[in-house]
Amino acid sequence: MLSRLPLLLLLHLSFLLDVRYAVNIITVIVGDNGSFYTPNIAAGAIGDIINFRFTGQANSVTQSNYSQPCVPMPGGFHSGFAGINIGGTLDNPMEWNLTITDDSAPIWYHCSAIIPVPHCQGGMVGAINAGPSSALNAHNQSFDNFMVAAKAAPVLPAEATPLATAVLTGVGAMATATPMVRAGSVVSSSSASSPTSSSSAVSSSTSSATPSPTSQPASSPEPTTRKISIGTIIGGVVGGVVALAVIFFLLVLLVRSKRRARRLYAERMSADGSSWLSTDGFKITGPLGRPR
Repeated sequence: MLSRLPLLLLLHLSFLLDVRYAVNIITVIVGDNGSFYTPNIAAGAIGDIINFRFTGQANSVTQSNYSQPCVPMPGGFHSGFAGINIGGTLDNPMEWNLTITDDSAPIWYHCSAIIPVPHCQGGMVGAINAGPSSALNAHNQSFDNFMVAAKAAPVLPAEATPLATAVLTGVGAMATATPMVRAGSVVSSSSASSPTSSSSAVSSSTSSATPSPTSQPASSPEPTTRKISIGTIIGGVVGGVVALAVIFFLLVLLVRSKRRARRLYAERMSADGSSWLSTDGFKITGPLGRPR
């Protein structure tokens, strides 16, 4: 049993590595049901990715504080404006990947679009790792209270002039690029980030094409979660190491078994008084002077 302990430990380590480094991708639809995020609450661990798909006219994902839901957070992330009025289509929308870097505290965000009316005050807010919507989390916060505060928030000067460019690094999460279509055609920084360019496009079409931000979405489907290949790659590497360890372990057992058999045979021959030099250097004595 003790001889099998290293192998069992390696197999257990392989399992733990595969589970620990599996990265989840949680999809959030932006603006598909009006001025909302669907779902508006997501949960993930460090390294997991929140994939925002901009199927609305022109929206943003802008980090804010729990106490000021509709004000951009200093040092927070900002996707810039994205949507089908700026780039992409409903079938191939612009996307933005936000990677969680700290899962110990909730991450709050809102849409900073103000055309035709401020989206945040209409309820377009979201959260990551905030816990159940109606329950207070460990930080004495709840998403429902965050939503109520957003709808009651005044339109502040900080909102009237949204961030001019995308900000990739935030508090507890970060991105590596501005919104782009899945095919890989990168949206230019001016079109993806500038509220001026998006406002001109949205002002002519958003009022008729975009549902009112005060209307509630028809449904809030569960987040779409899928695994990427990091866990599989690490699992394969560890599996290869385990296979080599097993082969080495079996070879050691085989060599030890052969040596033990030779010693036992030599001891039996020694009892007869035979004498010769074995292949592994043991001198054996016996009447015939050679191995039997």
